[in-house]
Amino acid sequence: MSLKPRVFLRYTAPSRGVREKTRGKRIKVREIEYEYRSIYYFYFAFLKRNKEFEKIHKNGGKTRNKLHKQMYKDFGNIYKVETADDFYKWFYEVVNTTNKERRGYYLFAEENTDAIEEVTEIAQLKNTDNTLVVKINLTNTNKNIGSGIRQILQKNAAKVDRARKQSTARYKVAEGRTIRTLYQSLKVYDYKMNSEIKKDNETICRELGINVNADDLKGAISALQKTRNRKIYQQRCGKALSRYKAQAEKYIKSALSENFLSM
Repeated sequence: MSLKPRVFLRYTAPSRGVREKTRGKRIKVREIEYEYRSIYYFYFAFLKRNKEFEKIHKNGGKTRNKLHKQMYKDFGNIYKVETADDFYKWFYEVVNTTNKERRGYYLFAEENTDAIEEVTEIAQLKNTDNTLVVKINLTNTNKNIGSGIRQILQKNAAKVDRARKQSTARYKVAEGRTIRTLYQSLKVYDYKMNSEIKKDNETICRELGINVNADDLKGAISALQKTRNRKIYQQRCGKALSRYKAQAEKYIKSALSENFLSM
């Protein structure tokens, strides 16, 4: 492990807080329990549901796949982590006594790089793919210099965005998925895999907080039309549940990699 700990996380780190109820209504991020508000939780949660990784763990890390063997070592015994408090402790557990680096940062934080470097030699300018070369007039005030740098960053927004999407984390997280989608996919997957009580699709969607559009089905007058609309709505709910479960299965597969959500 590096002597210099990683300190910069690209996404929100796990925090502690009071759980909020989500049952019976459309889920918003602020209504999701605190442990689910960090995307790193979902890397952990979907990996924990990966049957191949579970088998590797039961075999004491024995596998021909070097990456999977390293993940077994780096993630530790995730199967002992059950509650929100357990996850919080797992994420912030010190795994490198030399530099006090915590597990979540060891796994997911970016490499330490200097934000600003004083150029004293031309050789320092060989690789400028992820940098901007700026000349500063030191006769200006710090306020004016800062304002000028911000303007330059705005003019080069495309290059800035491209550079910041390049992750140096040991285990990366691809962009493009919302916390709400990950949350609902996980809930649906767990329900489908663990529930022994049979319920209709509408009830399941309502209890899991999954919103299915029914606006075009409102206004039915006859009993026959109401029955037909109810059947159509049940089918929509079933399709939504199947879609979330299929997404969860993809997330579970991608969790056993060094780039979560890349599949």
